Amino acid sequence: MSIFRKISAGVLLTSGIFCLLVAAYTPADREVNQEDKLSHAVAFLVLGLPLTAVGTWTVWGLHRDSQKEKTAHIDFTFYRLVEEGQGQITLMRFARDTQLTDAEAKVYLDEKAKAFNANFDVSPEGGVSYRFHL
Repeated sequence: MSIFRKISAGVLLTSGIFCLLVAAYTPADREVNQEDKLSHAVAFLVLGLPLTAVGTWTVWGLHRDSQKEKTAHIDFTFYRLVEEGQGQITLMRFARDTQLTDAEAKVYLDEKAKAFNANFDVSPEGGVSYRFHL
């Protein structure tokens, strides 16, 4: 389904942008008379705008779905690591397993720590460890 949506989005956007470019070029075409210029421009606008809009909407939907999948993966990884660590999780391991940057992982874990009333420890080496109550 996703590959079909990606191909559809590409075809729709390409076709729509092509029609809009033709609509923009038509008034400057010297080989076409004035009446035909207007009708061609309007026809390509009427065709190009919906194609571009639907293509853009499809791309936005794909982006939104991708973000949902990423969030679900991060949440799943968080709960798995907390369970594996018997309530304890380190910032470094979470960042590594989720492929988030250190800053993104810290923000995420800080939010979860507030939501679940967790504690955190800082090791002498500077590593941060969160303790969640199971």
